[in-house]
Amino acid sequence: IPPQETKGWDDIKQKTYSQREKEDAHDYRYFPDPDISPMNWMKNEEARLKSELPELPWDKKTRYISDLGLSDYDASLLIEDKNLAAYFEQGIQAATDPKSIAKKLTNWINGELARLRNEHSLDIQEVKVKPSQILEIIALVDSQKVSGTNAKVLFETVFTNGGDVATIVKEKGLEQIQDTAAVETAVKKVLEDQPKAVADYKGGKETVIMFLIGMVMKELKGKGNTEEIKEIIKKII
Repeated sequence: IPPQETKGWDDIKQKTYSQREKEDAHDYRYFPDPDISPMNWMKNEEARLKSELPELPWDKKTRYISDLGLSDYDASLLIEDKNLAAYFEQGIQAATDPKSIAKKLTNWINGELARLRNEHSLDIQEVKVKPSQILEIIALVDSQKVSGTNAKVLFETVFTNGGDVATIVKEKGLEQIQDTAAVETAVKKVLEDQPKAVADYKGGKETVIMFLIGMVMKELKGKGNTEEIKEIIKKII
């Protein structure tokens, strides 16, 4: 049986050598440190010290799940970085109804924001888009003033250049089309240009409708409402 020992390496001789024998397991038991005096804590001191601690990551995760309705996965991603958690908190604090907005805000932070940060190798403190601006974008999508497609264009623009959300929407013409007649015109054009896709859909391939919706959105430069487009396609076909 090889001896239990700590070995060193002699680079010149190219061989190992014994440094010291390893103690048995029982020699590693805890014992008082002679250089540290005994510490006795009063119960009231323990409570005071706990009260002075910041919210710990696992407590924050529990709160995100119980109070804000986030999934274990989403909450875990947010608490991995204290600065990312602080960024999320800023958005929640700015929201009128934190619980109703928490999941949507998390989706943007863990989705598009994470993608762009990785792409540009940026820490969360370096990004130009503010949590309050993400809330503005969410509100625009919820009110159907901007489509989900153009919301990503808007987000990336703010991420890259900063700026006022409302101004960028106007300058880039990202407003969602409210004219149903214009949407119907675009749908009819696409259906005429894609006879095979129309035939496939009529033949039972219902998934083809997603292709047709995408083509209509392209025709409308991302300004359409996908649900409205879907209904118009079904009605015309």
